Amino acid sequence: MKKNIRKKLILISILSILILSLLFLFLKDNTLTIGTGSEKGIYYPTGLAISEIINKYSNYQSIAIPSKGSVYNVKEILQDNFTFGIVQSDVQHDAYTLGKTNLRALLSLHPETITLVASAQSNIKSVTDLKGKKVNLGNDGSGHLQNAKTVLKIFDLTEKDLSPSYLNIMDSITALKNGEIDAYFYTIGHPDKTTYIATSSKIKTNLIPISGPKIETYIKDHPYYTINIIKKEFYPNSANKTDIASFGVKATLVTSAKVTDKIVYAVTKTIFTNLEKLKESNPVLNNLTKKDMLKSLTAPIHPGALKYYQEQGIIKPN
Repeated sequence: MKKNIRKKLILISILSILILSLLFLFLKDNTLTIGTGSEKGIYYPTGLAISEIINKYSNYQSIAIPSKGSVYNVKEILQDNFTFGIVQSDVQHDAYTLGKTNLRALLSLHPETITLVASAQSNIKSVTDLKGKKVNLGNDGSGHLQNAKTVLKIFDLTEKDLSPSYLNIMDSITALKNGEIDAYFYTIGHPDKTTYIATSSKIKTNLIPISGPKIETYIKDHPYYTINIIKKEFYPNSANKTDIASFGVKATLVTSAKVTDKIVYAVTKTIFTNLEKLKESNPVLNNLTKKDMLKSLTAPIHPGALKYYQEQGIIKPN
């Protein structure tokens, strides 16, 4: 009798382990991770909105994960730690052209503008005025840092020409308020809550134009950048009197060539068929169109996404 009970208990234990193992494999195969950005930025809520749509309207479960940003997301995707990631179009381009050939594109999201915020008392009126100033360039692993370095290079400046720091966005705003820095760079879609906070503090702030012939020439050679305008009405408390000219990139959704066509097809279809719900999640997505969602993709489009686009006539088969 005792032997039978012991055998049954052993059998139950084995079955339990087997069931748990199968459940783990199921969750691993069906839970999709999306690398985003800072919880205070736009990537994270955008990733959350995409995850919610996937969870509600597909056969997959998805989790949006806060991260250091675009550069970090690419690294984690290629190391199979993230299924998908939101990255800037320039980061996508650079990652693919620098030999990371497993990177694949799905779609584009909102435009993002390289934004330079300065305290009014710093007397910074243009990018060239940053020389000798205390400037935050962005946190390590972020597209903000990469874009800030690009702007400096365009205007023949280097990090040695200023006193640089490498803070995240909320620490940047605090440092600006406390007079610890004179200005900071931030690549973001507008209107943006953090920029509103920065321009509504006790100290007067300006959004500095990043424009002119040098920018126009650079964009001609780098078509994944576009001329953007930051509307003064978004930040009524800033010291600016008019709209601010700058340039920027697009937020894009990317994955790895290792992710199956089935998964990517399902995610692409789910996002496109629920586009209006996605647009409702954040003001920066308000003007998003299906046509725009195929712009600024420089890595090859994943076969799963391509299959959906060809079925819908968005891309014609070769």
